[in-house]
Amino acid sequence: MDIPAITKEYRMKQGLTQQEMGDALGVTKQTVSLWENDHTPDAIFLCAVAMKCKGWRRDWAAACIEAHPRYQAYQCPEDSDNQPPAGTA
Repeated sequence: MDIPAITKEYRMKQGLTQQEMGDALGVTKQTVSLWENDHTPDAIFLCAVAMKCKGWRRDWAAACIEAHPRYQAYQCPEDSDNQPPAGTA
């Protein structure tokens, strides 16, 4: 499954509008729409969501990372103290 399908599936499963999903992830409704229409979320953003969020948000980010060929070799940095990786703040 690709990122647009994963994003829409997770959003629909949670019964969320694009606005509500955006609010839950700290992005705009337009950003969610872009993700559902073949624009790929940033790897650092996905890693941050995967490391810091729980439930469907973490599962969505992990599924996106696994699904995208560009990210399959990408490893999220260890985040034992919940600080963003150096140089990303």
